[in-house]
Amino acid sequence: MTEAEFSRCFDVNVKSVFWSVGAAVPQMRKNGGGSIINISSIGSVRPRPGLVWYNASKGAVSNVRRSSSSPSPPPPDIFRQISSLVR
Repeated sequence: MTEAEFSRCFDVNVKSVFWSVGAAVPQMRKNGGGSIINISSIGSVRPRPGLVWYNASKGAVSNVRRSSSSPSPPPPDIFRQISSLVR
């Protein structure tokens, strides 16, 4: 994987969650609730060979949901996650 491919992988899989949460949560609080559905991968907990950085990026996505009880988080009940495996 090149550095450009690495950056693209993390931009798409991790930064997109960061920016989406930052944009959506204030509006959701204003409206009284909502849900954010993050698409992760089984690779986040059962990494597949040859996909180190993809697995790591999906691990970061999964940790957003698990870490939602950290200081100043979005409310934990707004996160939903789909972890799929495509063969």
